Amino acid sequence: MKFLVVLLFAFTVNAAFAGPSHQLLLKKVNEVYEPSQSDEDYMHTKTCEFFEDMFVITHATGQESSQSVEPATYSVKGIQALIAQAANEELVTSLSGTCDGSSVFIDAFMDDQEIQLQELIFCNSHKSERKGAATRMLTTLVNRYCPSL
Repeated sequence: MKFLVVLLFAFTVNAAFAGPSHQLLLKKVNEVYEPSQSDEDYMHTKTCEFFEDMFVITHATGQESSQSVEPATYSVKGIQALIAQAANEELVTSLSGTCDGSSVFIDAFMDDQEIQLQELIFCNSHKSERKGAATRMLTTLVNRYCPSL
């Protein structure tokens, strides 16, 4: 365990001196345990973030959170090319028939701009998704790296 903490610290310090890494993709899932409550103590948020040099998974419930950081093992240039293609794909919005108490967001980032790939909001609301091959490949990649989200 000490080795992991030291390795994580060394990686964090190295990343801090190397300058900020650009975010490529984000998957965020909000789960509400008491749907009638809006208090964050009832919210469990899970995020997967793809950066140019690392991959970060965070779990947060109320005031507590945990995080794991791993080096990037994906093609940054390949992801950037897919994001550029996905940005031009049609965004389709419809009513959501899902009511499982959670919301899911998958976003991409290009040139300091956020590009919505997929969004599913709480019960009886809407869902939005870009329709096209690039979006499908990006969401498949995100879901493979983040299977528990």
